Amino acid sequence: MKRKFKLLCVLLPVLVLLSSCGGGQPAEDALGQLSSSRPDSSSSSKPVDYDALAAELDAAGAGKAVSKEFLLWCEQYKSGFADALAGRLADRSYDESMFYELTGCSFKVLADRYGRAAETQDNLHDYGDSGSDSCTLGFTGDVNLADGWHNMLRYEKQPNGIYDCLSPDLLEQMNSANILLINNEFSFSKRGAPLPGKQYTFRADPGKVKILSQMGADLVSLANNHVYDYGRDAFFDTLDTLDNSKIARVGAGRNLSEAMQPQYYLLDGRKIGYVAASRAEKNVMTPGASADSEGVLRTYDPALFLQAIAEAKQNSDFVVAYVHWGTENTAQLEKAQREQGRAYIDAGADVVVGAHPHCLQGMEYYKGKPIVYSLGNFWFNMDTLDTGLLKIEIDRTGRVKTIFLPCIQTGGTTSLVNDAEEKQRILSYLQRISIGVSFDADGVAAPQG
Repeated sequence: MKRKFKLLCVLLPVLVLLSSCGGGQPAEDALGQLSSSRPDSSSSSKPVDYDALAAELDAAGAGKAVSKEFLLWCEQYKSGFADALAGRLADRSYDESMFYELTGCSFKVLADRYGRAAETQDNLHDYGDSGSDSCTLGFTGDVNLADGWHNMLRYEKQPNGIYDCLSPDLLEQMNSANILLINNEFSFSKRGAPLPGKQYTFRADPGKVKILSQMGADLVSLANNHVYDYGRDAFFDTLDTLDNSKIARVGAGRNLSEAMQPQYYLLDGRKIGYVAASRAEKNVMTPGASADSEGVLRTYDPALFLQAIAEAKQNSDFVVAYVHWGTENTAQLEKAQREQGRAYIDAGADVVVGAHPHCLQGMEYYKGKPIVYSLGNFWFNMDTLDTGLLKIEIDRTGRVKTIFLPCIQTGGTTSLVNDAEEKQRILSYLQRISIGVSFDADGVAAPQG
């Protein structure tokens, strides 16, 4: 379902261009607007002066990107837009929300579609419109596909591969997320040698990348302490394997610029940005990227990650900061987690999601925005432990709902928990280790008090 939808989103901008609209639009009304998206002079008592409207917007602080040509394109995109915008400006001062209110798309989405940015930017993906009242961002914790590792030995014996390792209802939830991020806790390669002195090293045959696609992954975080386990060649193979499979990546790269680069998604009229960084290692062995060398984006000193978050915020409407941090095998938070989590939100993040401790840690709200400290292992080994799938739902008004779907990993299988008593056990535990957060029976989180 998700893959077919993405193909439609690739074709829609072409159809719109052929009808002189010049770019994409919400999928639910795109086809209908192909024949009706011309300026309609009957919608206004007098013709709109586009030059004057552009000058007024420029003077109000919208910037010179709002040109006469852009406004004409927006009018073709949504008939009556220019007249309505002029009316809004007469009633109140300018703000970017006017574009979303009048077209169902934010200014940033309209500007990207007008400029056909998705055709030239490798880190911009146009997913169109979900056709539902809200879109869903999905997140897992640590996933390990390493050759010879315990869960993969079990995987190799299953007739249906990953479909015998994740419960069908869990896979359905993962694939139904409009955007799913997974923590890629290993390298993809057949080359390299384990880093000397490292106790655990993880490397997977590049052919196993198909598992990520079967899980429904749209992008992965590489900002962790195992992506460089087999050295430079294996690290580069990992980047190439993901790129060739059309799975986006954040948090690592061939240089610092690439490691800091956000991934952007146009979805339901909003532009969503993702960035990732790591501060997981006590004995630091994974190289940090520099101006001219490969590695991960580090956040021991958060300055660069804060910069990446701020850049993503400047260029998008909603920002996800995914971070590898904390102490392994404990729900106890480090002081740095709480301090940096809040700093990430101050820099522009709308949600912070963590991994690395191999177990669940709690969450809290800061300035009304969620910080989920650790999703733990998702499908990583044979241990029996609580885990979960995190869902962030954003409705058409911009309201954000945080939902935790309890799961259990055991014996190399991860399953969605459906038993009411067991589900409540996990949610009650998560509430106890959280800070001022409650969860209802459906896993919906809310600040207490």
